[in-house]
Amino acid sequence: PIALAMERTPEKQALLDQVDVLAGKAERLRHCLDPLKCHHEVAGTFDSIRHGQWLHWEHMTFAFAGEAAGELRDAVKRHVIYGVDLDAPGKNGGPTLRENIKEEAGDCAFYIEGARQFLFTEEYRYFWDTIQAPEHERQAAYTWLLGVTNELNALMRLTVPGYTMLDAQHDNKVKLWEKRYKGGKYSDAAAVARADKAPGT
Repeated sequence: PIALAMERTPEKQALLDQVDVLAGKAERLRHCLDPLKCHHEVAGTFDSIRHGQWLHWEHMTFAFAGEAAGELRDAVKRHVIYGVDLDAPGKNGGPTLRENIKEEAGDCAFYIEGARQFLFTEEYRYFWDTIQAPEHERQAAYTWLLGVTNELNALMRLTVPGYTMLDAQHDNKVKLWEKRYKGGKYSDAAAVARADKAPGT
């Protein structure tokens, strides 16, 4: 077999390490509230409303873990292992790796905020009824959210210096509100069509 001849500089190694830490913490975030699901199942209180609310948490954390371990890790892999320049145009004139990382950071910011809402907004209060010491559980999960946010910020500092989570949130809002879902009106058809994407990307 032919070994890959990689230029493993300290900077590139730091990128690999950082995206790996982010992916690992994102996966642990996804499971940090599993005991609460078990609580409702054992107590027989996991009714359709609680189940529906729990699906929101699963959606946010599962999607975030996918972005971290999939999209972001793949972008770093292409740069570090395949030697693709962060600012080189993508296939068919598509976005650069740096632009791709910024977009994926926006997706991550969206999912992090959605997970935070499950913890603290009135809309999901019913799920937390009957949970013993809910504030302890909420705070523990929120600590995980802060942790993955810090790791995401660290990755962005290495790849898109000066680009913050606030920038990522703003760009994601523009993408979803003004382009993909005009006026913020979701539909399955719009989700599939992805009007914010150029054809073939």
